[in-house]
Amino acid sequence: MTTMSDSTESAKAAPLKSSAKGAQDESGLYPGHFVYVLRSLSNPRRTYTGRTNQPKQRLKEHNGGDCPHTSKFVPWKVETLVGFTSLEKAVAFERYLKSGSGRAFSKSHFG
Repeated sequence: MTTMSDSTESAKAAPLKSSAKGAQDESGLYPGHFVYVLRSLSNPRRTYTGRTNQPKQRLKEHNGGDCPHTSKFVPWKVETLVGFTSLEKAVAFERYLKSGSGRAFSKSHFG
């Protein structure tokens, strides 16, 4: 019989595979999809919400001026990063955070 601690231990030992889809192990326990909220350091009232499978690379792109929506307010810092093992859930959460009630949620919970 496999207990929760047994499966957790085996998940810790499983190597992560990196690909264009993000880092995820064979068990699916580690997130491969991320929703992020950025805050502008040049104008701290400005935030940007997005989704990626490579958070470090995406932040570099935002700070490099590669994204027209964020280029005017560089540099950016990651304020919130939420990982999902399901692309569908990541898409739904990003869509929610970009809605009126989601922006209010983000403002009250993430800063």
